[in-house]
Amino acid sequence: MRTRTVKMTLAFVMIALLSQCSDSETKEGNNGNVNNSSAPCVIENEKYLSAEEVAATIDSGCAPLLLLNVMPADMYTGGHIDGSVEIPYDELADRLDEVAADQTIIVYCKGGTYSESAYDTLIGAGYTSVWVLQGGLNAWEFAGYEVVPVE
Repeated sequence: MRTRTVKMTLAFVMIALLSQCSDSETKEGNNGNVNNSSAPCVIENEKYLSAEEVAATIDSGCAPLLLLNVMPADMYTGGHIDGSVEIPYDELADRLDEVAADQTIIVYCKGGTYSESAYDTLIGAGYTSVWVLQGGLNAWEFAGYEVVPVE
């Protein structure tokens, strides 16, 4: 019964996210933005997003949206989410000029530890639309979403 309730809750969250954003096509490579539409991303959660919520946000086409991979460089070999920008968490404070403050930012790492540090850095620098992929790339992959291998 609990599994069914969780699935129904996730379905309602995904529907709510999708209804808030445009149905425009996803376009990668727009200065690190995953989506290139005019509809802003509307995310109700305070800090954490599940893999399903992140996927729904990406699929919605809302923009500007930045997936920020903050894994240390030596961990990049494990792959990444398609369209993400890589800035190691320990370099982020010195590279904030590469992250526009007027976009929705979803931060992730392998498991979540480095994401917390990056989240704190961004919030401390005055960014307001920042969320963390709870469980990181591990949760993304476990939920069945594609991880792009490092070439």
